[in-house]
Amino acid sequence: MKAMIILGSPRGKNSSSYNVAQNFISGLKKSDVEIEEIILKDYSINPCRGCLTCWLKTPGKCVYKMMIWFHCFRKQKQQI
Repeated sequence: MKAMIILGSPRGKNSSSYNVAQNFISGLKKSDVEIEEIILKDYSINPCRGCLTCWLKTPGKCVYKMMIWFHCFRKQKQQI
């Protein structure tokens, strides 16, 4: 089984939610689950410009270099 943990706190690894997630992750690891941890603070998240480049010119690739939503979507799509 695979799990993707997305942490959204602006404090990143210094947050209480990160500590809670680490406990959750340690439990998953005991069950032999492959885990990918994504800390949103580490990414540059921009709003969609509505340019449709990701649909028409470069399918699945946003003009923004670090578009985390496309990263997550691609990972999920690979699992199916």
